[in-house]
Amino acid sequence: MAPPDPSTRPERPALVSLRSALLAALVLVLLALAVAVHLALDGEYRLEAGRVQADAERNAQKLAVRTRQLLDQADQITRLVKSLREAGAPVALETLQSSGLAGSELTRAVFVTDRDGLVIDTTSTSVPLHIGDEDAFKHHRREGNLGLTVGAPVPDVLDGGSVIPIMRPLHHADGGFAGVAVAWLDPAALTRDIGTGEAPGTALTVVGANDSIVRARRVDGQVSAGQRLDAGLAVERARDSAATLRPNLSPVDGRERFVAVARVDGHPLLGVVAIASDGVHAAYAATRRRVLGWAAAVAALVAAGGVGLWQQAGRLEASRRAARRAEALYAATLDGSLDALWLMRAEREHGRVIDFSVTDVNRRAGALLGLEREAMIGRRVTDLVPQVRAGGLLELLHRALAERRTVELERDGITPALAQHWMHYQIVPVADGVALIVRDVTERRRAERQLAERESFFRTLLDTLPLAVYAKSAQPATRGELLFWSRGAERQFGVPADAVVGRRSDAYLPAAQLAEAQAQDDEAAAAGAVCHFPDTRVDGVHGTRWFDVAKAPVHAPDGTVDHILVIAGDVTESRAAAERLRLMSRVVEETADAVVLSDAEDRIVFVNAAFLALTGRSAEGLIGLPATALGLPPFDDAALPGVTAALQARRRWVGEWSQARADGSRFDAWLSVSEVTDGQGRITHMARLLSDVTLWKEQERLLADLARLDPLTQLPNRRHFEEQLEQAAARARRSGRPLALVYLDLDGFKEVNDALGHEAGDQLLIEVAHRLRACVRSSDVVSRLGGDEFTVLLEDAGDDADRRRQCERLVEELSQPHGLAGRAVVCTPSVGLAVYAPGEPLDELRRRADTAMYQAKHAGKACVRVAA
Repeated sequence: MAPPDPSTRPERPALVSLRSALLAALVLVLLALAVAVHLALDGEYRLEAGRVQADAERNAQKLAVRTRQLLDQADQITRLVKSLREAGAPVALETLQSSGLAGSELTRAVFVTDRDGLVIDTTSTSVPLHIGDEDAFKHHRREGNLGLTVGAPVPDVLDGGSVIPIMRPLHHADGGFAGVAVAWLDPAALTRDIGTGEAPGTALTVVGANDSIVRARRVDGQVSAGQRLDAGLAVERARDSAATLRPNLSPVDGRERFVAVARVDGHPLLGVVAIASDGVHAAYAATRRRVLGWAAAVAALVAAGGVGLWQQAGRLEASRRAARRAEALYAATLDGSLDALWLMRAEREHGRVIDFSVTDVNRRAGALLGLEREAMIGRRVTDLVPQVRAGGLLELLHRALAERRTVELERDGITPALAQHWMHYQIVPVADGVALIVRDVTERRRAERQLAERESFFRTLLDTLPLAVYAKSAQPATRGELLFWSRGAERQFGVPADAVVGRRSDAYLPAAQLAEAQAQDDEAAAAGAVCHFPDTRVDGVHGTRWFDVAKAPVHAPDGTVDHILVIAGDVTESRAAAERLRLMSRVVEETADAVVLSDAEDRIVFVNAAFLALTGRSAEGLIGLPATALGLPPFDDAALPGVTAALQARRRWVGEWSQARADGSRFDAWLSVSEVTDGQGRITHMARLLSDVTLWKEQERLLADLARLDPLTQLPNRRHFEEQLEQAAARARRSGRPLALVYLDLDGFKEVNDALGHEAGDQLLIEVAHRLRACVRSSDVVSRLGGDEFTVLLEDAGDDADRRRQCERLVEELSQPHGLAGRAVVCTPSVGLAVYAPGEPLDELRRRADTAMYQAKHAGKACVRVAA
């Protein structure tokens, strides 16, 4: 057999080589397609997961910033209460609340305790009466100078929820622990308005970095507090989410979430945001189906191209075009950018660019204009968005193309639909056109504006505080340089801000006190917490002043101390006032007068030792009792006539009062009452001052008796007789009943006096007084006018015969012998009687009675004569 003709032998090696090359190329293409699909899917997943992780980190920062801001707002209340109470000018919390300084929508209640934990002032009845057993309070009392603490949530007895106690210690002037000021923060306020619009299942949590106790947790609108969440584990999960972009399985509800954590500046708290991975998985699954669909189509086209090439070399170019189309379609699957992207080609006329036509856009760009991608490609940009001309954007497109450089700007949206949005525009020159990239930065701008507003608010707040607030750099290069100087600092130190900001502390402190100030700064930086420095001396333009200073380190993101925040209150006057108050309190305590102080509802708040001694009471159990329970009079006219008018005129009321003792007995007191008002004229306290005037009253009564009674016979004297005569005459005129006046003189009294002595004479007068009283009725008045002269007033004395018999009885009784000095002595009386005629002058009545008495003497004594 002849060998085959080489010319007719097929080129199998070449064919095999071509087929092998085609097969290898097909395998490589499919392998490249698989790798590209894998990379694309992985990139899409990482893009979507990165977006979610970024959202979680951004919201965690917002949550941390909001938590810090809310805690600072709540702390402003405790600082205000602390400042007022430690300055010696406490104001009731209800007063602060009504003025808008104590209490807001984020605080449920504000209250103050004493050093034992007893609540002494509050804005709400929901707070407990005593918190002395709570660990947070014990910690404050034990540590003394401990600064602000954010406690674990406690139950709110009013609505059954929880509240977060924000607690700051109070101190006495000597630095001793005086109690705490507490603001109850609503846990829901910490997570409110954070993560609005996030996917369902997003968890927002504020948790203690040290105690792992949740202060607030919001999931799907439900807020809870008080659970335990391992803070360290949350930090580890956040790091893992950020590093791997993979969700973590939640130990709380078993859902997968992307976790981010941000620390709350100035507080041992973490803001934790966990976004459910459902949205990422759903978006990834949709992208995966789309990419795999396109990949399958591409693979089919490649396979079809390979078969075509295998069968017909002429179809090679067609296969290549199909591959390029498949590549373009594959590239289109990457249209997942969050920014809107336009690719535009320059349109020229006579060599000059007159417009730009759209060559390609992504889905985001179409969404901004509300158009489909196909409806935009090939159209001029001025037709799609006519506003680019008037808005100046077209000019920027021309400039970027002409200068071949990227142009960026931020401004409002140029279309009516985007007029309320703020957009970031980036114009990049490409080939014979430009790429326009647009990003909606409305939320970022809003956050920046809110941050600026908050900064302005807090600066205004600090400037309006009566305290000096300033900040000093702690960085090595600028250590001691003043960064902020409030208006309160200007007033208290007498140095304007422009004279100290940017300078060292020697701008307001003398050299001798710089070392002490720097030592305080170093102590606060080393402690890493607020340090209190009471009674700090400053020799400045106002002379020597004393300040109560608090210094707190503020840390930079790298953990180093960036600056020292200083709050200083001038306590010069309050120190002096405290000393005066101490002296006044000592004087009040040592005074012999009883002092009682009650509140506006007249409940006892203070009594001194003199009151306890006067009333025989014990101090135990008195505080809080109504003043009337101690026998003290209320402030009304029924108890104290004229007190209402006096107090309304801002005058002190004084007068007599019969005060009861603890045993029921009473004593006469001289009472002074007054009202104590605050700066708005509202009554805050009621004051009573009592002096025991029992002895004085007894002496007054004794002096009155001495002035009205004869000291020898204890009969009414001439003065009292005149008063009784006038009163009896007035009664006689009104009633028409007869009134008789008897004048009586002893016969021979002088001889008795001379013979037996004055003592015998005095005894005789006393005996005569006794007999006269025994001879008349109890309603009749017997008086001694002087010497041995007596009178008797007979009211309703009957007729003439009755009156004469009465006078004769007097003569008979007084004529009986008297035993004097061992002898029987007879001293008869001479009696004159006059009957009062209505309207008659009393002098005339006395003259007639006296004349009748002398007629009796001249008639032989021991007889009765009746005046005509």
